[in-house]
Order: sequence, then C-alpha cells, then structure tokens
Amino acid sequence: MDTSSISTGKRHPRDGYDMEEQGSRRVMVVTDPNLGKREPVAVTLEALHDRGIDAVLYDQSSVEPTDVSFKEAIAFAVKGKFDGYVAVGGGSSMDTAKPPTCMRPIRRTS
Repeated sequence: MDTSSISTGKRHPRDGYDMEEQGSRRVMVVTDPNLGKREPVAVTLEALHDRGIDAVLYDQSSVEPTDVSFKEAIAFAVKGKFDGYVAVGGGSSMDTAKPPTCMRPIRRTS
C-alpha cells in the first residue's frame, strides 16, 4: 500500500485488499453520521469483511472537528484496539481518523 494513496469510486473494493496487505485485522472505519447510513460506507465495510477483517464503524466525525471530537475518536480507538483505520467521506472524516492512528502501538517487523 502506498502511504499517500487515496482510493475513490462508487464501488472501490481495494479498501479490504489494502488493509489486508498491511496486516490489519481490526479496522476503525471513520465517517460522519449522515454518510454512515449510505452506500459508500456499506461498500467499505463489506470489502473489509470480505477479506476477513473485523471492521467497526465510527460515525461521529463532525464538520470542522475540534479537540473534543478528536479526543472522542481517540477514546473509541483505544477501547477498540484497532490496528488499521479507513476514512470514508471528506476532509472532516480524514482529519478525525488521523489522531487515533498516533495512539496505536507500533508493529515491529523484525
């Protein structure tokens, strides 16, 4: 997986493949409450599940995230013990997904 990749498209199935390739087994899918009920999120969750990845929806990202919303996302991530993150939506979802990634343990490959 290219660290700068952004995947797009109505039915983009690579989310599951990319997360599987990096070794993720439990993924936090970050989006907003409105998009959380729509097809793009359903397709993402399905793609992850099809690869045997435990995908958990976090649909509480807000427009113009604040320190409070970041802390809530971090608390959800720490409790969920995720080893991967996927943001579905716009900049707010992507911004909300960033702080939890800093809280995960570093995987040693040696």
